[in-house]
Amino acid sequence: MFVIILITKSPYKNKIIFFLFGFLIFSSYNILRVSIHVYYPDTINTKNWLFNILLIPRWIILAVLIFYYWNKYPTIKDYLLGIIELDESFYKKFFIKLIAIIIFYHLTIIFLFNNYFFINGEHLVNAILSTSNYFINQFGYESWLTGKTLRGHNTALYMDDACIGINLMFLFAAFIAMLPGSFWHKLWFIPVGLSIIVLFNITRIVFIFISLTNNNGEYKLPLEIHDIFTYPVLIFTFFIWMLWINKFVSEKS
Repeated sequence: MFVIILITKSPYKNKIIFFLFGFLIFSSYNILRVSIHVYYPDTINTKNWLFNILLIPRWIILAVLIFYYWNKYPTIKDYLLGIIELDESFYKKFFIKLIAIIIFYHLTIIFLFNNYFFINGEHLVNAILSTSNYFINQFGYESWLTGKTLRGHNTALYMDDACIGINLMFLFAAFIAMLPGSFWHKLWFIPVGLSIIVLFNITRIVFIFISLTNNNGEYKLPLEIHDIFTYPVLIFTFFIWMLWINKFVSEKS
């Protein structure tokens, strides 16, 4: 959201005001969410129903704030609508669909699968760790798997279901699915994008494990362990969305 504010053509005074407003909104939300986790420790479990309910507001808040800011200062909105040659009604419907998909996603987790949408998180964790283990061995380091933990002689790296990036993968796929463009292109574009996101995660695991091994099990990287995956993937997702908009969205389904 803060990046959107910075790149949107608007008065600096309004940027600062909206930045502080967004910071206050998200801080209040996080304080409430963490307080609930403190009072009800079971809700920290990613398979807990309330855990998933508590995740819904952050995405809705983000979508609403961006929708409002781009309506107030429509430079970027007009640019994007100009690229995809669609009218204002598509823009509004897109955000409504996005919010509906976010709610549907988390409710599906809670009521039907109690895990992840159409994906068993444990299986994907095992696939990521097994592949990471293979590459680590290829680089000359010794490692082995024990459940969800990748171990070495002085290193242990545990990966939970929540670490697979399923929320971002779903958001990426939903964004592409909602945009115009050839259905047949979407059939290969979405799986390729999801596969690259998984490769980012594998790269992160390999990089962190080798770093831990070289430092006798101590974490000395300048970034938080999750940020090594989060920021590069967010940048990648943004660019691949732009790729779809510029290259495929004008084609008829």
